[in-house]
Amino acid sequence: MVGIDFCTAHSGIAWKFSTDEGTPDLVTSWTSTLSHNSEIPKVPSAIYYDQDGTGSIPWGHGILVKVRSIKWFKLLLVDDADLQKHIKWSSRVEETKAAIQKLNKDAIEVTSDFLRQLWGHSSETIKEAEGDALVDSTPIYITVPAIWTDYARDRVPKAVDLAGICAPRLCGKTKLSLISEPVLFRRCGC
Repeated sequence: MVGIDFCTAHSGIAWKFSTDEGTPDLVTSWTSTLSHNSEIPKVPSAIYYDQDGTGSIPWGHGILVKVRSIKWFKLLLVDDADLQKHIKWSSRVEETKAAIQKLNKDAIEVTSDFLRQLWGHSSETIKEAEGDALVDSTPIYITVPAIWTDYARDRVPKAVDLAGICAPRLCGKTKLSLISEPVLFRRCGC
């Protein structure tokens, strides 16, 4: 199983194969704009687009410190009417809304762009450790907040599909399951 812990501030990926014993392995090598690679189990849930939203898309630790990245986009998968007031009117959420609107994108598209980068890097890392065949035949689980509404939960698979994570692999169409965040942590032993 591969678990994508997609969180508002930081995200991470863990994997465990049924033949392995012990705790899950974590992706801990992230490309960084610093002189060295970061070796921590989470990467910032952040993405940067150039002025017109085209070209390469830096993400996570790969974003230059001096640029204004888009963060907290996960919260915008929930409609304004269902966001708690302190979140809905926070300056970070307002900045994120404005940045996404300026790019003529929506929260699903930005989430998709981030997840595409996260999965592309992580799947290569896992393939280096375990081989292509195992990764290409493994189901994928992604976390969603337990308190989210059904419509917000339904937006995550749309973003995952747009990101290409569910593209056909050796096992056929990728099996994606949504897991409420507390359940995944118990399963992984975290």
